[in-house]
Amino acid sequence: MKVELAQIKGRDGDTAYNLTRALEVIATCAVDTELLILPETYITGFPTKDNIAILAEPLNGPSIQSLHAAAKARNISVAVGFAEVCDGRYFNTSLGR
Repeated sequence: MKVELAQIKGRDGDTAYNLTRALEVIATCAVDTELLILPETYITGFPTKDNIAILAEPLNGPSIQSLHAAAKARNISVAVGFAEVCDGRYFNTSLGR
């Protein structure tokens, strides 16, 4: 199995920027990559108590759906971290698809 680690710098609180960069990394990873691993809380950046309610997404949120579609198009698995909201609670979640 070929694993690729994405050592990319994100911007805390800038989901749009981070998602765009993550999609670029998926699109340009090596042809034989089977698993791409993005940094912890990469999509949302590290949230604070002041912005977590704005940044957190459910597992089926728009950022995760975009990453899933991009990974499926490249036929790879992607592990990504993000701030998750579920039933009004917040989690530091890592998801692999």
